[in-house]
Amino acid sequence: MQIHEVVRRWPDNDGIFLDIIGPRPDYSEGALREMKRTGLNPELEADVATHAQRGLARYYERATAAARSTRADTPVFHNGGHVPVGCAFNRFNSHLELESLPTGGWGYDHFALSARYAIATDRDFLGMSGKFHTTWGEFGGFKRSAALRYECGAMLAYGAKCSIGDQLHPNGEMNLDTYRLIGSAYAGVATREPWCSAVKPVARIALVSAEHPQSPARSSLTVSAADEGVSRMLLELHLPFVVLDEAASWDPYDLVILPETTVLTAAKLRRLQRHLASGGRVLAAGSALLDGRGERFAIDVGARLLGRSTLAPDYLVATALTPEVPVRSPVVIHGSAFEVKPGRARVLVERRCRTSTAPGNTFVPTSTRRMRRAPSAPRRSCTGGSPILPMTFFPATVCMASPYTAISWRPRCATCSGRSGRSRPGCRPTGGSTCWSSARSAAMSCICSTRRNHCAAGPTSAAGSSPSN
Repeated sequence: MQIHEVVRRWPDNDGIFLDIIGPRPDYSEGALREMKRTGLNPELEADVATHAQRGLARYYERATAAARSTRADTPVFHNGGHVPVGCAFNRFNSHLELESLPTGGWGYDHFALSARYAIATDRDFLGMSGKFHTTWGEFGGFKRSAALRYECGAMLAYGAKCSIGDQLHPNGEMNLDTYRLIGSAYAGVATREPWCSAVKPVARIALVSAEHPQSPARSSLTVSAADEGVSRMLLELHLPFVVLDEAASWDPYDLVILPETTVLTAAKLRRLQRHLASGGRVLAAGSALLDGRGERFAIDVGARLLGRSTLAPDYLVATALTPEVPVRSPVVIHGSAFEVKPGRARVLVERRCRTSTAPGNTFVPTSTRRMRRAPSAPRRSCTGGSPILPMTFFPATVCMASPYTAISWRPRCATCSGRSGRSRPGCRPTGGSTCWSSARSAAMSCICSTRRNHCAAGPTSAAGSSPSN
């Protein structure tokens, strides 16, 4: 009713902006009756989410119709704090407004990622920030002029129009300091506008978003961390790129990037095969090229999947084929990687492979930590190579394989003189260092650390599992 009233009273309005729109779980009596009537179970979260999406669809249809009830070409935008990649409900927006206050929770990575998606949709779009030091409703908060000029400059650079938000004080008076601040940023925009209208991207790199599933409406909390990581790397390298949804064509692009967590659907797999057949290249991370069950590669990558590494973290080392990598020592990769056996693949970055997982073994890159070995303890080393495939570049494939040396021994406790079993109260290792009993495993033995050795006992001990002095 309010939308109808507004458009009737002001038929020449510039557009209707509807805020804080998104799917909301509803357990009201009316919603419960509707779920039961339509065969949904209100005790199942998935069914409640389905009901929320259906209700949101009705809202979009009715609200958009109301906004255009007086004038059919009235611009309409339904804002949810983030424009979800590939969302079916984006069709109800006449244009896109990218709300993104860097100091208000969105961060400085968010706008660039959203703008690279918006410009690939061929829709008019603008960047929306605020004059606040933090976020909306901060009366008395003023962003630094340099920060606001930077944000406006980024909007222009990414092909967006500019929008700087304010909130009227409850006393109804406009704050002149606010508009002097905004005016100083817009002065720079005004001088550059002639070169920034109707721009088109010339990027030859496409990042296919890992947001999944893409059709339902989603909130800003669903921004893909994998997308954000790839975007950040490309921005730091000054490489122009666009972000594509699942339905977008890959044809205009030389290189397509599939981030970690990408779900390789049947449609996406066919698009991938066509792209490679036409001479395009693909850069894939982590599980992006695995089949739906995660058991094998969906296409021939010149390597065979062995499984998942039991090490967390893993360590990667650049080889002679990547001399431009400035860090030549092992670099920690948090989380376990995939193990593969390379065939025709070229090894650009190698990792330390695992050895026996028998109790008492400690896995540490030999080039990063010196270890003292008990005289009676055997030295075990991996010679066959257990490579991983965290990233693939076509037609060349990036694999990793390297020997990994482990030393196995148990410290003798100066108090209990034991080398096995659980550490006892007051347990103190020889050499004067402190004893640390891990709560992660009831079967863990005494884990000790000194300045010159790093020893561990127990079935779950691994590199970095004990603190150092």
